[in-house]
Order: sequence, then C-alpha cells, then structure tokens
Amino acid sequence: MKSITAFATLLFLIAKATPAFCLEKSFQQAQRECLQHLNISSSRWSEYVDANEYPRDHETKLLIRCIGLVLRFWDDYSGLQPAVIKNFFLPDADDVGYVNRTTQCLKRALQKVAKKDVVSMAYESFCCYYHQYGNLAVTPQYVPQTARELLQFKSECSEILKDYSGNGTQQSSCLVRCVLLHADLWYDEHGFLLDRAYVQFGQDENEDAYVQKTVECIDSYASKDNGDSCALTSYVTKLCLIHGNAQMYYSSVF
Repeated sequence: MKSITAFATLLFLIAKATPAFCLEKSFQQAQRECLQHLNISSSRWSEYVDANEYPRDHETKLLIRCIGLVLRFWDDYSGLQPAVIKNFFLPDADDVGYVNRTTQCLKRALQKVAKKDVVSMAYESFCCYYHQYGNLAVTPQYVPQTARELLQFKSECSEILKDYSGNGTQQSSCLVRCVLLHADLWYDEHGFLLDRAYVQFGQDENEDAYVQKTVECIDSYASKDNGDSCALTSYVTKLCLIHGNAQMYYSSVF
C-alpha cells in the first residue's frame, strides 16, 4: 500500500492493539464443548475419538448437529455448508475420487431423510465426509462469522469511527474495512486472506473457481488503486468477494 487515510491509520492501530475477533477451532474442541452442552457422558469420548466411531444413535446425532452448528458447517435452514466442512477433513494425497464419492453419498443419504429432520440430515451429511472425504483434521480451522455477528462488528466499528471526520463515502468504506479487520479477513501487510474469504463468502461455489474469479476482479481494480486501503477493501468486498446468493445473505452488512 502506498499510503492510508487517517481512518485507516486509526483502524490499523486498533487492530494491532486488540485481539483478533476471528474464531479458529478444531473438531475435537467443538466435540468436547458439545458433549458438555448436551450433557453426554464423558465415557463416550473414547468411543468417538479412540475408536473413531459415530454410531447412529440419537445422542450421537445430536452431538454431530451441535458440532456442525458450533463450527458453522451446518445450518438448520440452509443445510450443509460445503465450503466450511471440507476444511475439517484431510483427503489422502493419492485419492482422486474423494469429491465424487462424497457428492454421491450425500445424494443417496439425504434422499432417505425427511427434510424436517435436521438432526438426521446433519448427521448423514457429516458421515459422508467422515467416510468418503478424508480423515478428521486435528488442527484448528477458521470458523466463519454469521451475518448477525458481522452486524455486531459493524455496530462496534460505527462506535469506533463516529467521532472522526470524513465524507460519507470515506466513512462507509472505512466501516467495511473495520468489519473485515474484526473478522480477520484483511491485513494491511498481506491484503485479503482469500482462503478465509472463501470459507466466509464462498457458500456452494467451487473453491478454485471462486479464487480465480476473485483474483481477476481484484486485479481489475489494481490500476485504480490510489493507496487508500479503505476504498480498496470496500470496493473489493462488495464487487469481488461476495458472489451469487451470498450477496443477499450479507446485504445488511456490506
């Protein structure tokens, strides 16, 4: 970046001084939380972790749905979030058919489950990834923010910026940048974190296609960049990062 505005300078200092609001969590961490939330006996931990088994009893199904809600790979209204759940599994490097197997498994499994049975739908979706996609990752992964959480960030950012001068366009642009800082999707040193942006905004899109489309859009803006990181983040977020159905979902935020 060539330079940043007074707003950007303020936000950069805040970002350096304040812990990141982003959430990274492992599957095991979410599982432990859900065992406690649902008051499931800790004796089942060894069954799930040591024996690598998630049997089809109702208690286990409730556990999987809870984990999906905590890690945001499941939503009772919109269902499975493929862009999120795949990060919690590690495919074998020599396995070229894991995506197709998982897709076919999901089609078969969900045809057998009533759409109103969100507990079973969450469980069956997880099982397809668990048995067909790869091994569970042990490291924490980025967990996307809900629209409600991003709106909370927006409210906090409005408070941060309210006493600083600037025209309406500049204030609006810096508000977007502040939200992205809170969500850990943007750093002045590195720019946009596209792997996280895909998890946050990609929804049903193919990751490679999403990244390519986004990079091409960002490149098209590069010639217009005057070093104003607020204008850059606002433009790119609205026109490059958020595609298709995600535009409606995040319209209240950006």
